[in-house]
Amino acid sequence: MSIALTSAKLLSRVIRANASNGLSGKNILSQSPTGAITSIKPRVIAGLTRLRPEPALGFFEKIWNPVKALAGFVFGALKVVAFSATKIWGWVVNAITALKAFNWNATDKQLTDSLEAQNVALASVWEVPSVSHSAGS
Repeated sequence: MSIALTSAKLLSRVIRANASNGLSGKNILSQSPTGAITSIKPRVIAGLTRLRPEPALGFFEKIWNPVKALAGFVFGALKVVAFSATKIWGWVVNAITALKAFNWNATDKQLTDSLEAQNVALASVWEVPSVSHSAGS
């Protein structure tokens, strides 16, 4: 036994048709006595895309509008690039300062000791003070 679907009897079709015909509330679920929708108005979507007619563009508007849109895009991109360029420039200045301050004549032992001292200093910041437990309390 197969299932037969009649699209006119589907509740979603009834609701769509009734809503497009201006019904609301509990009337939106009503069907005709036979269960079929008797009159369906086609949905108009194209009318919703343009609320007012576009004016005819002259020669200069046809050229100016794309140029204006392109300029807005370019200047918007430049704001992002300028922000990034500032960060990159700061990184370059910090790198040059670090290279100038680096002791190029240091031995491997001195460099290792310096790194160990930095690690100990960093670990001491996070060191949790020990809690002493006395036997009497």
